[in-house]
Amino acid sequence: MAMLASNADFTNPRTKRRPIVSFLGDKGGTGKSFGGRAATGWFAANGYQIAAFDADGRNGHLSRYYEQSIGVTRVTLRDPLGWTSLYNHWEQADDDSVIVVDYPGNIGAEMAQEAARMKRVAAALDRDLISIWVAAEEEDSIWLLETALQVADARHTVFWMNGRFGSDPSKFELWNGSQTRARFIGNGGIEAFLPVLPIFVRTKIARARAPFHDLSSAALGLTDQIDFDLWWSAVSMQLEPLVDLLGGPA
Repeated sequence: MAMLASNADFTNPRTKRRPIVSFLGDKGGTGKSFGGRAATGWFAANGYQIAAFDADGRNGHLSRYYEQSIGVTRVTLRDPLGWTSLYNHWEQADDDSVIVVDYPGNIGAEMAQEAARMKRVAAALDRDLISIWVAAEEEDSIWLLETALQVADARHTVFWMNGRFGSDPSKFELWNGSQTRARFIGNGGIEAFLPVLPIFVRTKIARARAPFHDLSSAALGLTDQIDFDLWWSAVSMQLEPLVDLLGGPA
């Protein structure tokens, strides 16, 4: 599996504001919101200031798990002024904040229509657009990737294979053998793997509504904590090189 690229020169001062990170998967059931939770927790654990927006009205993971720790603004994109409201919030965000947005499933057609405007807004705010595409091992996850690539180019897009659908990247056979993948990698696209969090640990965290960067309210036992730590280390290994795209360390 291709590793995340890391070519930034941190000896030079950062010239842009922190980026806008979109959690996407288009159709429901890919684990998009869980992936967004994991990435947001990793950003917070590494000291990044975060401006979080939850646009997933049916499955608002960010608002459920991060409202108390980092604050989350709910937005309704299917409202006539929804996109404009989101952009107005972006404009108010602190320059050093990483903006994260969890989009609803099945938003692909509307996002494609909005892509040109979104790019202009991001450019005016001097922020890069980054897409994290959480993928199942199904054909839909491959051909719907085009939605994410209309928002951010391949060099700023992560194809994040959800381990619920395959124990390792080699099991994503449709993706691995596709022309879409060949073009994506050829254009500088990024692959990563999201390991499965053991069910008993996941359930305890869910019951406590605990954010991944602070599990104090989850009261995990010894083995549960060890299982979480192993999972978190694996997630961190996959996400660590994203520091480049985030504009350097916090």
